[in-house]
Amino acid sequence: MKAASDGKFGGKLRGAPQIGALLQAQRKARGLELREAAKLGRLPVGHLEALESGTEAGLPAPVYVEGMLRRYARVVDLDPQKLVDAFGEERRRVGELAGETDLDVLPTLPRQFRLVLTPRVITFVAAVALAVALGGYLWYQVSGLIEGPKLILESPAADIATAEQTLHFTGETEADARLTVNAREVYVDDAGRFGLNLDFNPGLQTIEFKATNRFGRSTTIIRRIFKRP
Repeated sequence: MKAASDGKFGGKLRGAPQIGALLQAQRKARGLELREAAKLGRLPVGHLEALESGTEAGLPAPVYVEGMLRRYARVVDLDPQKLVDAFGEERRRVGELAGETDLDVLPTLPRQFRLVLTPRVITFVAAVALAVALGGYLWYQVSGLIEGPKLILESPAADIATAEQTLHFTGETEADARLTVNAREVYVDDAGRFGLNLDFNPGLQTIEFKATNRFGRSTTIIRRIFKRP
């Protein structure tokens, strides 16, 4: 009886199916009838019959079969874990002989995404592009009502003190904006660029650059220039 639970356990389980025969032999070696073994293990008689006969159709789901095997192993004096492992190995071998595992064990490869340009897809893409363009245009219009136009004064980049009588100012605004310098309108080219020369008298002078869009919103930059004598 002990021989089945020692190192010979693995040798008795080679080939398929032999687990059922081993369980039956161990039960009989202990002098137990099937119903007695079922009562000791608190297992349904029908399930034990299926285990010993190798009839898989009479067994519950695999997760329950493992628990049954562990209980039955203790009743017939077998190592529970070795019995569970051997049962799983036997099922795998039987599956291979039946030609099932060649396909069952193959991993499922993810499908590659392919975009097919059907008329419906083209219409959808065009609608999305139109919606994005319309949204951008509306945002541009609304932003003009909320914010003033862009205005950048590149030179001079900050307030300065200088001995020069004439300074050259350059910068950038929006092409459709109206630019004034100390209330005098200044030319802006099609790219929104501007440039002008201003003469200074000795002392501190304030220069106001003001860009105004068609909605009346404006942006102002102030430069303070100190002309040394």
